Amino acid sequence: MNVAQVRAKARRAMRKLEDEYAQEEMEGGELNLVPYLDIVTNLTLFLLASISSGLLGNLNAAVPPIADKTVGAKNPTTVEDKGLGMIVAVTKTGLKIFSIADAPPIPEEINLPIKANVFEPAGLQTFLNKLQAELLAKDPKSKVKYDATEAITMAYDWDRLGVEMKKIRDANPIPQPKKKPDGSLDYGHSREVILMPHGEIPYDTLVRAMDTLRPSFPDVMFSPGVK
Repeated sequence: MNVAQVRAKARRAMRKLEDEYAQEEMEGGELNLVPYLDIVTNLTLFLLASISSGLLGNLNAAVPPIADKTVGAKNPTTVEDKGLGMIVAVTKTGLKIFSIADAPPIPEEINLPIKANVFEPAGLQTFLNKLQAELLAKDPKSKVKYDATEAITMAYDWDRLGVEMKKIRDANPIPQPKKKPDGSLDYGHSREVILMPHGEIPYDTLVRAMDTLRPSFPDVMFSPGVK
């Protein structure tokens, strides 16, 4: 018997075993679910990869911490670092800077009105036309087209927000920040700011707000939106 005959005989034996196994499954009433599970697993991985790459994004932010009211009771000599209690509200009418601290110095409330009523269709279109005209005046060959999200973001006075937050930071210096094990500086609660956005504020606008706040107040936290 040559090699080809041996291989053919082996294939016939394997085919016979497979047929017998399939027949036993049919007679026993059992269904082989392995192929179906493979299909479901592959579809799940494909959907997760599609969603995570196209729809989800990360905001490097935190939520306001819950204060431990037992700290002072355990150690009366401990001085609680309450920080400045700074809040920046992003509303449909502009930016509002204020503090909820219960001890001086408390910065006065600052209102930075929005440049245009971009949350109304007519106002948004007017502001878009204005932005486009200003861009073409600087560069007549420009092919850039602003969209609604960019117009809403550009309608806020971010430069003034950065200036005001820097003034508040400089007026309230920290004597000596602590050094963390990783080498970064720990400013306690004095460099925390709570970002309070309206529910209709676009994601890109929130990112711009955080980027504007971080040079002066690196610890940006989120709070439920304002109306």
